[in-house]
This record gives sequence, C-alpha cells and structure tokens, in this order.
Amino acid sequence: MKLTKYQESEELKNYFDVRLAIIEVRPGETGEEAWNRHVKEYPEQINAKVRIFNRITEAGKKVSSSFARL
Repeated sequence: MKLTKYQESEELKNYFDVRLAIIEVRPGETGEEAWNRHVKEYPEQINAKVRIFNRITEAGKKVSSSFARL
C-alpha cells in the first residue's frame, strides 16, 4: 500500500473537531444559566460545539436533553 501526501485543510480540520460539554442543570435553573455557570468553572469549554444538558428535577430524577451549537 502506498501512502500519498495530502494538503492540510483548515475547513476539514474544523469539520472533524468536535468539542463536547456536559452540563448539569440544577432545579430552578435555566439552560442558559447552567451554561454560564459551567463556563465560569470550565472556561476552556467556551467553544464547545455540542452541549449535553443533564437536568435534575425537583423530585431528584434526572432528565437528559441536548442540543448542538453550530
């Protein structure tokens, strides 16, 4: 098998660069409030492309939801 050289592409690198953040949303807290709190604690995740929000209800049961930030 012969390997060929390829030209680096920033566009292709960005396409495959998936950054993931998992955020716990506390009871009574909005997703935006949880995100702002999370970024204060983990500033390196400010550029996360995919955010997964784990919501905890008043009854203590976890409800999972997510959205992608494009």
